[in-house]
Formats: sequence, structure tokens, C-alpha cells
Amino acid sequence: MIASPENGMAKANLDKLVSYGLNERAKLDLDFCKYTCCALEKVSDVARLGDSMLRNRMLESHELFTRLKEVLLDTFMDLKTTKWIPAMEKAFSVIFGLCKNPLQLSNAILQELAAQQCSSEVGQMSESSEQESQTENGTKSCYVITLSRLLACAGYVAFRVLVYLDVDVFTDMKRRRLAKEAKVKEEELGKNARRSFSAIAHGTPKRKANASNNEEGEEYTGNAADDADAEFIIHLLDHEVLQENSTLGELASLIVTVTSKPSVFENVQLRTNASLALARLMLVSSIFCEEHLSLFFTILEKSPEPAIRANLVIAVGDLVLRFPNILEPWTGKIYAKLGDPCIEVRKNVLSVLGFLILNDMIKVKGQISELAICITDKNEDIAGMTKDFFYGTWEEGQCT
Repeated sequence: MIASPENGMAKANLDKLVSYGLNERAKLDLDFCKYTCCALEKVSDVARLGDSMLRNRMLESHELFTRLKEVLLDTFMDLKTTKWIPAMEKAFSVIFGLCKNPLQLSNAILQELAAQQCSSEVGQMSESSEQESQTENGTKSCYVITLSRLLACAGYVAFRVLVYLDVDVFTDMKRRRLAKEAKVKEEELGKNARRSFSAIAHGTPKRKANASNNEEGEEYTGNAADDADAEFIIHLLDHEVLQENSTLGELASLIVTVTSKPSVFENVQLRTNASLALARLMLVSSIFCEEHLSLFFTILEKSPEPAIRANLVIAVGDLVLRFPNILEPWTGKIYAKLGDPCIEVRKNVLSVLGFLILNDMIKVKGQISELAICITDKNEDIAGMTKDFFYGTWEEGQCT
């Protein structure tokens, strides 16, 4: 609790955190592993670039990442623990925060988890063929739990890849470009200092520089360079991260299969984790998002589990912030959930709509009446939230 990147306490005790926090005890007690990761998240050795922070990262061969990988892989098939997913999320937060090449390491972990899942299915199928009546329930339970963990892991890794590329890689590209521009300016100042008394000689370097620019193409600077870098990151997210032959792409196909066939995959926890993973994958790529919006809103409308609907309502808000133009035609579907029978879902809808409207992410049109009806909701919290929303819109001058 008292450690922070500023005071350096966690960094100074990194070896102890790895040795004592990620030993065999971490495999037996995943809560212990999770809290160790909470401390490791504060081992940030950072430098400033304007308003942004740059992380000094460690090689993936560092013992920290080796032990984290071992804990995740060795406990993946442990059906007794219910803490694997929270520990996994914290472990990947550490990996993406501190590893020099988190994409390669996370991909390797996903591949090994998927291999364990496949091998366990083959082993269980051969077992159940010998003792079908005795092991059928146990086989199903093991398959569902591990598959649920694998899909949750894929969704969380995809989300961390989004943050890593959008923030860390983009900032690093900007840092490199600014350093290059500063070096060029220094060289130009040095050339200007050596003034020539010959007009021809004085103009020659400029002509040479212009010729070089014409041959190689002019490099972007300033805001134009930022835009070019942003376009590059968007291209990676849209076309590379979830491509079909990648590990995440293959797992994305599995997630779509599970979420689109609730009659086949009946386990509630499996469908809950799969639907949340689907939402996280949709945040990564505009192409994947557009292709699966229909499936997403079908689950939101028809899922009998309130937990799934409540999660997806929150996810809708994130999707609107990320892809407002793609989500705009589906706004009516969001308002429709104001009539959901579950109080928690209605609360989430009000919170999401209130935030989006007050931040001008969606426009209030004919649906304002649907919001006004919530003032008469039998639940006092929902009625109070609706009143607060209208007070907020009035103060912002959005009430008409």
C-alpha cells in the first residue's frame, strides 16, 4: 500500500518480491500471487516526455516473467481454485507494464494455455470412452472451467494489447521522433554556424538537402507526424492483432462460437466470460466490432443472465467512446434496456447513458421520454439517478 513508483520502494525490493512472492506458495495461494503483482505494478522506472510517462522495461528473460508464466501455466488446470482469473489479470498487467516485449511473451503464454486446453480435452475424451457413465460430469466440469479461463485470458490480453499499442507504443514512437528532430536541429545549427563567404557554397547544402528530400520523401513533423503515427497504430489494431492466423485471432473465433451458441455452451460462467471477452475484442478492432455488433446486441437483449446483460451494458459505453460512428445506429438498443427487469442492469444503463450524454458522445433525440419515465421507477436509487441526470443536463444547458 505504501509503495509507489515515486518512492522507489517496490523497485528497491524487486528481487525479494520475485523470490518470496512468486515462489511455490504463489501456486498454492493465487490471492498471494495477485497481491504480489499489485506490488510489482509499482516497480515502474519511468521518465517524463511532456505530459506522458515512459517506462524503462525489462527483458522477457527476466526471472520475474519466467515465474509469472510458471504460476499461470501450472495452476491453469487446478479446478479447486476460483482465483485464477483475477490472478491472471494482475499477472498480465505486470507483463504489459514492465516487459520489454509483452506481445511476444503474452502470445507464448496464450499458446501454451491453449495447448493445455486441447491436450486435456483429448485426455478426457479417451477417459470418458472407458468410463463414460462415471466421468461424464467431471469431464464436462473440467472442460468448462478451463475453457472459461482460456477465453477470459484471451479477452484480457486483447484489451492489454490495445492499451499497450495505443499508449505505450505511440508514446515511444513520439519520443524517438522528437529525439531525431532534436538531433537534426542541432546539426542544422552547427552548419549555420560555419558561414561561408561564397553565395554558391552557402546555397549548396540547402539544394542538396532539398534533392535528398525529393528522393527519399519528406518526413512528417509536429501534428502531421502524430497523425501518421496514430494511423499506423490504428492499422495494427484493425488488421494485425486479430488476424485469422494469429493466436488471438483463432481464440476470437472460438469466443464468437461460444457466445453465438448458448444452447450448446450452457454453463453460465463460461458464457459470462465469453461475452465479456467478446466485448473486449470488439474494443480492439473497428472491423471486428462492426462484424459482431449484431451478435453483441442479441446477447444483450436475449441473455437470461442479468450478470451478462449488466456487463455488456457497461461495455456498450466503452464501445461508444471508442467507435462512436459505428455505434450510433444502435443507440436505440441501449435506451431499450431502460426497461430491463433487473435493477442492476437498469442502473448500469442510466450510468452509461448519463455519462455519454453529458459528454456529448450521443445526442438526446426522441428517447428523452424513455429516460424521463425512469423518474417514476419503483426503485428509489434509479429514480434518484434519473433526477440527478436531468439536473446535470439542465446545468450543462443540454435540456431543451
